[in-house]
Amino acid sequence: MELSKINEIINKINRLTNNDPFSYLETKSNWFNDDFVDMKKINKFPHLEYGFEDFFFNPKIKKFNKEVALKFLINESINNCTKDLNLTATWIIKIWGGIKGIKDSSIREIIDNLDKKNYSFNNISSWSKVHSFKNIKRDVIYDSKVIYSLNWLILTLNSNNRFFLQPESRNKKLITFPITSIINFKNSSSIDISKKGHKAIESIYYKENEVYQKFIELITVLNKKLWNDKYINLSDFTNEKIYLKDYNFFTELLLFNMADDVILDDIRKNINIEIK
Repeated sequence: MELSKINEIINKINRLTNNDPFSYLETKSNWFNDDFVDMKKINKFPHLEYGFEDFFFNPKIKKFNKEVALKFLINESINNCTKDLNLTATWIIKIWGGIKGIKDSSIREIIDNLDKKNYSFNNISSWSKVHSFKNIKRDVIYDSKVIYSLNWLILTLNSNNRFFLQPESRNKKLITFPITSIINFKNSSSIDISKKGHKAIESIYYKENEVYQKFIELITVLNKKLWNDKYINLSDFTNEKIYLKDYNFFTELLLFNMADDVILDDIRKNINIEIK
């Protein structure tokens, strides 16, 4: 994507977040749950060890900082060969990710392909979750809400840039106002309805076997330009400053939280459909 278009997306994100995307992210992001770090809870992270209670249960520490800290804790665990990778991946997908219906055989397949750069679109919402914790700087979750936000931002560019295939969403707001339908109607002349499935729309969307790599490439560029030298100081957890531009998940989290909030509002304000 051209630099000018990247800058347009950045400007749009800034406008939608009142020119303070970090404060927006701190306020809106809320996936952290005390049960994940409570040694007495059945849903706790399986490889959690004593020693972090003073950090995770300190009411003076921001919830968002705890979210970031837990990501690094899981990253250390998933790359530790002495810890059960299957147990970690199962927790990430089923407990943290909420995809409870996934088969054990599918999780085993995800683990077997972690280092093979197998970017199949099958189960992308599941395996990208595991990738995002293993390769914490680069890889991010290919989530329907993230794609919803990203596709709307691309659509507002009024250019010929391709869109990203959106996984099935469970979010009722996004189902009510599907961005995919808006994209398809706007580009209806480019859709080959004689073909089935994704082949009918491959002229306007990235193909299944390339979509994750293209997604990572765009998120990486956006992340570096969006956060500049912004950092988080987790002094009670680690002595290192966490620079947002070095970790793509910050932009992923931002787009995730924007989807059924300011992105949805922007769509409703700017889309007006008339029947001829």
